[in-house]
Amino acid sequence: GAGWEWLLLRILIESKSFSMRYRPTLFQDLCAECRRLQHGEEGGEESKERAEALRVLDAAVACVADYNERQLVVALQYALGLLRQGADEYLLNSILVTSFSSRFMRGALRLLNRDDVLLLLGYLVSLMDIYSHSEEKQIQENYSARKDSQKVQSSKSAKNLLPSSDKICEWLNVVLNAHMLLIATDQRASLLLEKCFEVLKNYLSIKPTELSGILQLIDRLRKQSSMKIEAEVPRYSMELVKLGI
Repeated sequence: GAGWEWLLLRILIESKSFSMRYRPTLFQDLCAECRRLQHGEEGGEESKERAEALRVLDAAVACVADYNERQLVVALQYALGLLRQGADEYLLNSILVTSFSSRFMRGALRLLNRDDVLLLLGYLVSLMDIYSHSEEKQIQENYSARKDSQKVQSSKSAKNLLPSSDKICEWLNVVLNAHMLLIATDQRASLLLEKCFEVLKNYLSIKPTELSGILQLIDRLRKQSSMKIEAEVPRYSMELVKLGI
């Protein structure tokens, strides 16, 4: 069945012998399979196949070296859907610790809809809020130990990691740049910006870093979102024109 196909594919991926050239639609196929099987009975065959497909997806995010930003965003969309359903966030965190090109990620993130953008922003802000109150390294170690004990690690090469504060700010920067108009005009986004601004200010006051650039960007967006745009009354003039006939 499909479960065996995913298992063999995972072994190939974990050995780092897989390239997206072999199957460019890998992330789309895996996400589609997980969605198709998501209502399977717990412990049943469909549930097991979905769990294996999810392991392959996590392994691919961690081990495949040549996927591009648009392919990664396909996995990100699915991970945000899991978060919305109250599922574990480990796949989302696996995605957030990956490397990417900001230039190409800005375009790829435009695939996200409004709800996904707001959910992602809210999650990033919540992580920064946690880091602003406790030692970052200790939080990451506790998270990794907890996930290991829950046996949610789905790939031999994957690690149960939380993104670092620098990585979170990198994501915040690229998301804000990709969806600047939405964030400047949406009421829910405005509230998130306010919270993000306060969280980052608090973080910087405790742990000074080179994150002032993202703070300036957020402050600019906050000011834009609070501006009331007044429609100008069109101006026109009427003149009497005498035609010489």
